Amino acid sequence: MKLARTVVLCVAAVVLVSSCQYMTLRKYMTTGDVRLTRMQMPDVVREGLPYDVRVSFDAEFTPQFKKACFRWVAETMSGVSPALYYHAAPVSSNQPIGSPGSQWQNEAAEQSSPELCVGPENIRTNVPGELYVRIYPKDLQPGTNKLVGYFEYVQDGEVFTTNKVSTRVLMGDE
Repeated sequence: MKLARTVVLCVAAVVLVSSCQYMTLRKYMTTGDVRLTRMQMPDVVREGLPYDVRVSFDAEFTPQFKKACFRWVAETMSGVSPALYYHAAPVSSNQPIGSPGSQWQNEAAEQSSPELCVGPENIRTNVPGELYVRIYPKDLQPGTNKLVGYFEYVQDGEVFTTNKVSTRVLMGDE
């Protein structure tokens, strides 16, 4: 009886842990990976003012972040389903893979701002798993309503690039 109860509790614990999203994320990460999980900033943004972008990440080590890059893009609603969004214009580019321009080939280049990158002096890691990046939005295009970003970090002397994360924002009046 005691053995059966122990087995049932162990099976329940395994099912609970294996169904957890965190465990799924860990399963697909390799050693040395940094995965961005969330980006937050004020809902309304005005050009030229300082903002702190809060980015959550998951890593099995303490990464040394070298650079943070952002781009403001225009996101429009699909006519098929108002709840689904897509980037309006396709991008055709001859940029080599890994070049700064190729990072954004899935974004609508005609409806986006120039890439804004900041160095480590503007990246703070006060809390493990969270970054705060100070940015000054500039050259914002009309209709942009989404901030997309990624980071570069150093691991064992090599520079790696994270996945991209995004957040929706509204542009404030001048």
